[in-house]
Amino acid sequence: MIEITIRDLLGIVGVVFFFLFVVLVTEIARKHFNIPRLFTRKISNVLLGFSVPLSVNLFSNWYFALIPFLLVNLILFVLMSFSDLDSLKRTEQTSIEKKGLIVQAIYFQVACVVLLSYFWGFLGVDYSYFACLGSLSWGFGDTTAGVLGTIYGKKKYPYRIFDHRKTVEGSISMFIIVFLVVLPVLESVIQTLSITLLISLSTAFAGALIEAVSRRGLDTLTVPLSISCASYWLFILLVQNRS
Repeated sequence: MIEITIRDLLGIVGVVFFFLFVVLVTEIARKHFNIPRLFTRKISNVLLGFSVPLSVNLFSNWYFALIPFLLVNLILFVLMSFSDLDSLKRTEQTSIEKKGLIVQAIYFQVACVVLLSYFWGFLGVDYSYFACLGSLSWGFGDTTAGVLGTIYGKKKYPYRIFDHRKTVEGSISMFIIVFLVVLPVLESVIQTLSITLLISLSTAFAGALIEAVSRRGLDTLTVPLSISCASYWLFILLVQNRS
């Protein structure tokens, strides 16, 4: 029989309030300090990247940790419905941008549900840090790639497989940030520098590549999943299978 603990109840409340805090901070930054929407979106991405580590630390049971993400997804679907109705009053471009942001938010919530379900629920809590790697790397990496790629990016990818909006400079920054996120976490677990470097570099390359080829905001889903899976599979191949 599944029993919810006080810790799980507090976890649900805590994560929901965390999401509300993210929305509040970004809206205040945009409306009262006139910070461009690009930067407020990226601020929210960095903060949301901590939602999976926060859930792992707040909850006793992984299945209750899914509730805040599923609840937010339900709210986002409702908002998307209102967005369709509101599009009659707005310009087409504004409506498309608003709906696109909601879809990307849904992608991220789905990614978090998958990460928590597999790396904590299926594999066990000892592997939950791989889920954390995915969300944190997306939060910091996607933000850096988006901002630096927009400001300094000059070299677009010439091949159709890549998103035409992505730049080489953005991918390089993504690679560096993912590497810096993954390296210290894996080093604390593996404690063998050469293997840690190999896994971190390979994972960073995979994350940067997936981010560059993902279109229409799909990187919000594909980047966290690819980084978590790449780091886990390489860990199994290079560490556990050799021990």
